[in-house]
Amino acid sequence: MLFIDGKKLKVKFDPDHCFSVCDKDLEWISVCKKHPLALCIATMNNKNREETITKIIKLGFETIGPVDPSRNYGCEPILASNKKFKECLSFE
Repeated sequence: MLFIDGKKLKVKFDPDHCFSVCDKDLEWISVCKKHPLALCIATMNNKNREETITKIIKLGFETIGPVDPSRNYGCEPILASNKKFKECLSFE
């Protein structure tokens, strides 16, 4: 599970500002599709939240939730996972 700021999905990777999770030998798109992965993404407002959800759905993730809308989190959190992650949690 990765805990990330929604801004990370909006900008090009900056090695001076971020730590790399993936590289040329382990590409992000491959991780998203072939490895169990869940995301907890913080966004600052509802518009950013909707844009982020659209991006992660295109990567093959499904949102989990909703996060309790009655609470004030100080951000708009998104919980999502890919199919491989859900398969790992299957108890069938």
